[in-house]
Amino acid sequence: MINQAVILFNLWLVPGAISFLQAQTTGAELSYLTAFEQQVLAELNKVRTNPSQYAEEYLEPMLTAFEGKILHLPGSVPLQTKEGKKALVECIREMKRTPALPLLTPSEGLSKAARILVREQAKNGRVGHLGADGSTPQDRIEQAGQWKGKIAENIAYGDQSPFRVVTSLLIDDGVRDRSHRKNILDQELKTVGIASGEHPHYSHMVVMEMASSFQTKNQ
Repeated sequence: MINQAVILFNLWLVPGAISFLQAQTTGAELSYLTAFEQQVLAELNKVRTNPSQYAEEYLEPMLTAFEGKILHLPGSVPLQTKEGKKALVECIREMKRTPALPLLTPSEGLSKAARILVREQAKNGRVGHLGADGSTPQDRIEQAGQWKGKIAENIAYGDQSPFRVVTSLLIDDGVRDRSHRKNILDQELKTVGIASGEHPHYSHMVVMEMASSFQTKNQ
């Protein structure tokens, strides 16, 4: 089973220190992840450690920053959203009824799969899940190793902090099926690879490859 999602964004700025016990240690000192990618992993696991607490501490304060569909945040220019508070309210409601989830364990193989797309799109400026040769997320993942159960891919474009990457994907403004949020909160997805890099049109991009189980080639 494959789920894939892509988002173009430049939303959601709230200072968020990575905490919730030691969720941040799941990506610490991994040589195949950059410091930024380690922080994205830590933020994902902060969400999964306690979705309800995360919603209360980090998402609910954003509700007061809306004027209609325009988001006013300190130190940021006003941002036009597609749904206004609706997506945020829905996200908070869902996260408050979501129990603690297994932490996502980092995978070097899945990170290699994610980096294939990052490097390609840094050169050709394309967006989306298909490679220039028509390759799919499944193709890239299977190039790096063997998966079981379920796989998913999230892509985010824009110059963001790790916190903004994760919260934008969670809120999923303008995305009808909320596929990014579903992937992050999916208890069946237990391992993740992350890659980030420059993009010629959107400044920066992040790719997340997730799987229920994954075995990297030559391990």
